[in-house]
Amino acid sequence: MSDALRLILFDVDGTLVDSQGAIVDAMTAACIANGLAAPDRAAILSIVGLSLDHAVLRLMPELEAAARAALVEGYKDAYHQQRQRHGAAAGSPL
Repeated sequence: MSDALRLILFDVDGTLVDSQGAIVDAMTAACIANGLAAPDRAAILSIVGLSLDHAVLRLMPELEAAARAALVEGYKDAYHQQRQRHGAAAGSPL
């Protein structure tokens, strides 16, 4: 069977898994940790799907590169802490 499928990948975020709350919470926490006013929910959700560095640039184009890099790292830290604290299932329910 050379035509048999061997691997199937699913992009489930936003389809089977709802991670909007976790994304908004992590970006808000990252902004606060960096002394910035957090964008509103709609603005944060408008960048879903972009790579994190591009997302931060779109949300806050006025920030200098070092501040954007700090916000990216702050987001990663906040998202990781959420998952540790609440578990993956609680942060991204089906």
